Amino acid sequence: MMNLEKYTKEARIFENEHHDNCSVCGRSFKDNESTHLGLNEDGQYLYVGDCCQNEIKELIVSHIFSKREYIIPDKESKLWRFMDIGKFLSLIQTKSLFFARSDQFSDPFEGAKGVLSRETEWQGFYTGFIFQAIKQAEVQLGAPVLTTSERLEKAKRLYRDFKTSNENERYSTFINCWHENEFESEAMWQLYTSNINEGIAIQTSYERLYDAIDRNPSIAIGRVNYIDFNSRYSALGSDAFFFKRKSFEHEKEVRMITNRRNETNSFGIYIPINLGILIENIYISPTCKQWFENVIKDVALKYDINKPIHRSTLNVTPFF
Repeated sequence: MMNLEKYTKEARIFENEHHDNCSVCGRSFKDNESTHLGLNEDGQYLYVGDCCQNEIKELIVSHIFSKREYIIPDKESKLWRFMDIGKFLSLIQTKSLFFARSDQFSDPFEGAKGVLSRETEWQGFYTGFIFQAIKQAEVQLGAPVLTTSERLEKAKRLYRDFKTSNENERYSTFINCWHENEFESEAMWQLYTSNINEGIAIQTSYERLYDAIDRNPSIAIGRVNYIDFNSRYSALGSDAFFFKRKSFEHEKEVRMITNRRNETNSFGIYIPINLGILIENIYISPTCKQWFENVIKDVALKYDINKPIHRSTLNVTPFF
């Protein structure tokens, strides 16, 4: 049961920001327990478990809690986006961040659950999980009681639907990537600028990034998990896109992920952003020429980007 009229953006933001803990008593939620979003007698939002459900005077929506499969960075965590001048101009002209459709990335494991040789094991596990869920629903919800064979056939059918949905999600999932690091990364300059002499880096923080997208609850932001797909699986649904192979661990990636099922024909989407909030510092390539530095300063002035512009901190001279 959901009160759509009261399930506003503000309500979803509150729910998202209190995802893991009861907003009244602070208790950590456990997987599969009931959680409830609603209003108290003063009209203030609450997100609680059964422990404090009596504090809610008007229910908006209830959920079955599941833990996030990614970690949200600390507020002050420094995030970097390295780019060519073309992407920088696109950013400041459109005042938008580009989110690429997941299947457009070069990594074939985007959204993968595991390696193909272990798919039968995955299928068996989740068919069994669905089988038990159907059985539990018969008891708790009064659903029609099925025979064991009927229940198994229904579980297999639901798994097939689930697999098709996972495959289709690659075309409705859009991703924007950042590098988390206290300092600049020479490797990121090399990887994400086709011409390092004309590269630019935007430095922000997690808090700035979150505020710059107006705390949009439809966009998940979190650290990528780097795993060995030969020994474990990723996650269900969109959370699978927060998993990559260990060979990418050097990227220290923080991702912004959104699902837009009405945008599947687009290779990417632009999402508006507040540049004044987003940009903390601008860095220019350690090997750039003076003319390039002058161009970046002129462009920033033209578009009223009043942020510090630095030469890369890698561009210093040692002594021996």
